[in-house]
Amino acid sequence: MDGPVEITTPNLKAFREWLLDRGRAEGTAELYVKNLRRCAAAPRLTARLLDGALAPLTRRTNKAALVQWARFAKDAELAETVTAIKLPPARRVKPKIPLATEDWKRLVKHLATCKMPVAIKHVCLVIAKRGLRVSDALRITRAEVTSAIKTGVLSYLGKGAKRHEISAAPIRAQLDALAEIRGWTELGDLISGGKQSASSNRIRRAFGQVGDDLKLDDVHPHRFRRTYARHYLEEHRGDPRALLKLQNHMGWANLNTAMSYADDVDRGELAAAGDKMAERLFEDAE
Repeated sequence: MDGPVEITTPNLKAFREWLLDRGRAEGTAELYVKNLRRCAAAPRLTARLLDGALAPLTRRTNKAALVQWARFAKDAELAETVTAIKLPPARRVKPKIPLATEDWKRLVKHLATCKMPVAIKHVCLVIAKRGLRVSDALRITRAEVTSAIKTGVLSYLGKGAKRHEISAAPIRAQLDALAEIRGWTELGDLISGGKQSASSNRIRRAFGQVGDDLKLDDVHPHRFRRTYARHYLEEHRGDPRALLKLQNHMGWANLNTAMSYADDVDRGELAAAGDKMAERLFEDAE
């Protein structure tokens, strides 16, 4: 192949398939393609990595996409250039704020009673009540829903093809309603014919509309994941194993992810628990 591979629509389509063949999730592949389009529209392919006006997390996501593109295109020069660019820590410009308890309850109640396509309503309720990722929810299969109704446990494939098992009790009504709808294999089929990016966008728009109805800002699917995790920690106040339990409950591979949610509860309480432990253990040591 002579010269660098151009970032064109046909080549991006081939790149997407290349990513999927290597085990990347559809959502990840779509994100990389979107980022590459933006990089290609900039004055230089690496310009977005050096743009200090962009959030550090955005710059890192662009870098990840360019690294994969360099491998796909067998572009050693691009790979060397991108790898050499050092980026700041991946932090968000806007703080991630969970919903207050009353707002969470109002949103769920409004979702249950407002006029909305049935499939979208119940998928939104599954996400809102249990804090699932949008991509995970859309991959849930009819067979998994049917099994959950029988066993009380919803087993589904999450991010990174990792299987999770959660109680079906809080979302039993939604699972029953979805099971009654015919002609689908995955929940994404019900939203936009299985096209994950289109399905995700419809879910996001539905949540945005609910937020507008209730005069609440920044209502989006992932906010319910943070809200669910924050309230789970609150339910385990005073438990020294709270973070480990949260990690296991949410299916996170890394404890650091669970620790990032401690800010939403009370770091002072965690520190006080450590002080109390040390005082109890070493009161006779001096």
